[in-house]
Amino acid sequence: MPLNPFRTRSSAAASHRYNLRKRRRCDEVQPPVAAKKTKTLPAAEKKLRPKRDARRRIRPDTTSPPSLNHHASTCRCSPPSPISTVAAAPSPPPSSPSSISTSITTSLPPSSTFASTATSPAPSESRKALPSPPPASDIDPWPTFLPAIEDRDEPIAVTTIPFLTDFSCTFVRELQSNDTAAVLVVSMPDATQRILKLFLPEPNAWIDPFSAEYSAYCSLVHHGVSLPPSTSARRVVPYCYGAVNIQPLRQMKRARVWKNPLKKVKKPLFGLLLEFIPDAPSILNAPERLARRPELVADVLAALGMVHSAGVLHQDDMPRNILIDGNDGVWWIDFGCALTTAYNKIHPNWFQGERRRVKELLTNDVIPAELEGRVPTWRTLGW
Repeated sequence: MPLNPFRTRSSAAASHRYNLRKRRRCDEVQPPVAAKKTKTLPAAEKKLRPKRDARRRIRPDTTSPPSLNHHASTCRCSPPSPISTVAAAPSPPPSSPSSISTSITTSLPPSSTFASTATSPAPSESRKALPSPPPASDIDPWPTFLPAIEDRDEPIAVTTIPFLTDFSCTFVRELQSNDTAAVLVVSMPDATQRILKLFLPEPNAWIDPFSAEYSAYCSLVHHGVSLPPSTSARRVVPYCYGAVNIQPLRQMKRARVWKNPLKKVKKPLFGLLLEFIPDAPSILNAPERLARRPELVADVLAALGMVHSAGVLHQDDMPRNILIDGNDGVWWIDFGCALTTAYNKIHPNWFQGERRRVKELLTNDVIPAELEGRVPTWRTLGW
């Protein structure tokens, strides 16, 4: 298209029809760029003028370095003790070890382990005063020798729990679940509620939880510790009705309501049908029940002793696995990490150390933490 000679520069600059990017047209005359004016100095004055450092200058700190007292006033922690040049006298050696571990194979603690691991403020006046825990006794002292646990060449014969055939139930709700198992409340055809604990077919764990719990319940049933609800004897372990091998989407009604990927596993799931104990929260969820009645610690240890009498070493003796019902009855659950004397050679010191560890945990950590309104030490350590 020929250029219109009568088109002025102002009109060409105002029209952007053919200049969508709004660049400068080629026919427009660009204004000359003014040269930058620089001040020239004589050679003698340049030598007298000092050279500036191209690097960024740091302003020197004229203030004095912070002292220990100043640091203590700016932080929330208490100020450290002043440094003395006189050598302090060596402190006498402790009469007992000073640390505790969840595994009994490590160093063994004294009776005041959990009480000395964390300091907490005094309980507020508005908080309801609860009775103090009973003093720890030395009925089960810490063992000094723990031999290794070995497998038996030939297992000891015990009562086997049968597998339930033609099993069917109705899903009610899920209590808890993890990477290896799920605990469900199900309704049976006779409208009774029970616990169905399903396990992953091939768990990524150092021990098979289903095999461990199945073996533990076989020993508990064989030695008369796991009894049906119809008996009048003292019971400390939920009764096991039998084992199952089911596919949830086929043999459990309302299974589609269950929001858990475990139900989509193509292989059948192994599980245990257990007794449902209503109004029985764990000590983890309701520590106030134990804090209001510290004498229940003796019942917890007695119940654990009944479990040990069946040759079952729990190995997961935490407050989350101890239930207290409405009648102050104590129940031990979750034997997914247990070992039994029917398949393993377990020295009696292992049972003695487990009872001692439970007593230390409840007496010196769980109850004081509830009275003082703080988080227990065993939870802060991630046990």
